[in-house]
Amino acid sequence: MNVNNDNNDKSYNKRPHDGQSKDKYIDNNNQYTLKSIKYSNDKDKGNREIKLKVIKEEIDSLLELGYIDNLLSSLLSVRDLYYKLLEFSDVDNDDVASDAIYLRSKCVKYFGDYHQDKFVHYFDAIGYTKFIIDVFFDPSSDVFGQMIDSFTSNLFIPLISYIYDTTINDKRFNEWFKNLNQSDNKQLLYRLNSFSKSLNKSNNSNNNNNEPSKEITTTITFDIQSTNNSRFSDLILEKIITYTLKKNIDTHSKMIYNEIYNRINKSVPCFGSNILSMALVSKQFFRVVSRYINNINTYYRWDHHFNIDNQYCLIKSQPLYFDYRSIRCIRYYCDIEFAKRFLSRVETFYIISDEIDHQIEQSDFLDYVKNHYLDRDESYRQSVVDYNYLVHPPAMPNLKNIILTDYFGYTENYSNLLNHITTSTPSGNGYGIECFIIKMTKDDMTCEPSRHTLEFLYILLDHHATTLKSIYIHYDNCGFKEIKSLLKKLQPYLSTLRKHSIQFNLTSANYSIQDDFKVAPSGLEDICDYLSNNHSNDRNITNKLNVSVDIEVGYNRLVGEIEYFVILTE
Repeated sequence: MNVNNDNNDKSYNKRPHDGQSKDKYIDNNNQYTLKSIKYSNDKDKGNREIKLKVIKEEIDSLLELGYIDNLLSSLLSVRDLYYKLLEFSDVDNDDVASDAIYLRSKCVKYFGDYHQDKFVHYFDAIGYTKFIIDVFFDPSSDVFGQMIDSFTSNLFIPLISYIYDTTINDKRFNEWFKNLNQSDNKQLLYRLNSFSKSLNKSNNSNNNNNEPSKEITTTITFDIQSTNNSRFSDLILEKIITYTLKKNIDTHSKMIYNEIYNRINKSVPCFGSNILSMALVSKQFFRVVSRYINNINTYYRWDHHFNIDNQYCLIKSQPLYFDYRSIRCIRYYCDIEFAKRFLSRVETFYIISDEIDHQIEQSDFLDYVKNHYLDRDESYRQSVVDYNYLVHPPAMPNLKNIILTDYFGYTENYSNLLNHITTSTPSGNGYGIECFIIKMTKDDMTCEPSRHTLEFLYILLDHHATTLKSIYIHYDNCGFKEIKSLLKKLQPYLSTLRKHSIQFNLTSANYSIQDDFKVAPSGLEDICDYLSNNHSNDRNITNKLNVSVDIEVGYNRLVGEIEYFVILTE
């Protein structure tokens, strides 16, 4: 299929109208108001109108929350409502059909706005692609046009190719093309041209439908030739597998996570690829390995989507550990109840701030962004500190531990994320956050310590003081002024710390509460005394693990994104 993006006939690029009555919509700087629903005596018609009104109220409520909080739950719900609204596409009542078009457009606009300033390492690329393609085939040109208007430009280049190729290879495409070419050739050309332009396809790009699309696939081949039909009992096999897995845990990762989690008495074994290879030996091996990793009730890192309801899924229970980058693995086609249930057992939430990319001039990851996104190097660096960059996950009711590293606090986006997590986690009756660990860094170019947004710490103490057992703050690259400023901010919460006997450790590579604050600054005597009595003897206890963590993180950010896209076509 060749599409000429430079067609001089502007009518091809003008959005055809769906033919609504002129009084249906009021256009004021692209803001539309919905004409009030007229009720009918006809039972069928009335039921549809009532159902549509209920959907409209639900959409309005969700969008209000979503625009404020970047909630993944709002996105999933709005997406589901879009598909419910498609059932109104063939109604005879013009008012109902037009209202449904308006509401679908509103859903599509939210979907596009939600993904502005977000990058593929934080959203479901497969679910994103599916929704874009479904809107491409939406019967309304207005809904399609809203997608074009809201289409994000910060896309991963392989994802752009994937969207384009998947669209033209969709089983609906040929029939859709044939019918629309016969009924409305102008709209067909408009859709093809505008969609192509939005995906930044040029005349010289591979738009030929006869050329096979390129897919990245992973093939696992087993060549097993054996006439031995004997088999171990499950009990013996489980002992062998248990021993093997414990011996083959990634030593480097285990060391890193043990050092991080030794403060909350929780190690995080990171099973390597050997666990999957072992599980694929036979059905018996799969069953025994699955039973083992689910029975030990341990932490594991999940880098891809898995469906615990699927009989062929190795993991049968919800994860206890949630690395924030795994949020991209929560599929959009899963309903909100599945997403909530999926995170319902999480005990430890671990997040590494990307803020360092906002200031540094060069890194492997920035080079990767520059080479794999559309002119997004500088835009990415700005997006990191923008409001829409982070996704707010569903509530984690069993959350006990929060760990945040590499925090600079340039803006409030990470603080807002932690506030959302803290306030959505219940406290009391066996629930509540028990441990909070943060490694934050003062930027050399930043003179104001107030730039370190610590509102989340106050909200944490307000909501979870009764369950909190320990707080650890490691402050890198700071001076006496920054430590003093931080102590002043903690001073108002001293009574709360004492009342609930919360262990509070403040460490720094440059200063020690015990050594450098033997003579406390005026007005800070009480807080310094409390911290000194709660302080670890090792002033660099958290600093020991930072180099290892940073190395692993840099590797995972670069390689993890490539590995993620390898399975995009599965």
